[in-house]
Amino acid sequence: MPEPAPIQLYYWPTPNGWKITIMLEECGLPYEVKFVNILKGEQFEPGFLAISPNNRMPAIVDPDGPDGRPISIFESGAILQYLGNKTGRFTLEASASAAKWSSGSSGKWPISDRCRAKPDTSATMPERTCLMPSTDIRMRWRDSTE
Repeated sequence: MPEPAPIQLYYWPTPNGWKITIMLEECGLPYEVKFVNILKGEQFEPGFLAISPNNRMPAIVDPDGPDGRPISIFESGAILQYLGNKTGRFTLEASASAAKWSSGSSGKWPISDRCRAKPDTSATMPERTCLMPSTDIRMRWRDSTE
């Protein structure tokens, strides 16, 4: 049996990125890391936007997705659910398959909007950065705390 093609992980070393690398390791899935430097704004490049339309990190492309077709998943919560369902590990519905993650699935989008659903988005720095389209988050955060 041939080795499965590795999952492509579009990554920058952030806590959300670390979650995905840990999950991939725990699930024993092969993967290759593709660094996307968010400090240089690489998450706004057209190639990355084709994978993660809202420019959010991390993102994966699974070449062996539902029905053997490639699929892209973005946002750490959605990726964790997908990987858990794909492997049958770390999920409440161990019998659920990755097939429900078709391109028309709404499973990805409610998770992608979770950081925008806070009642007071100015309360903490991480919540503020969810809303910032700027590539220089550090400067905006510094200016907003002065």
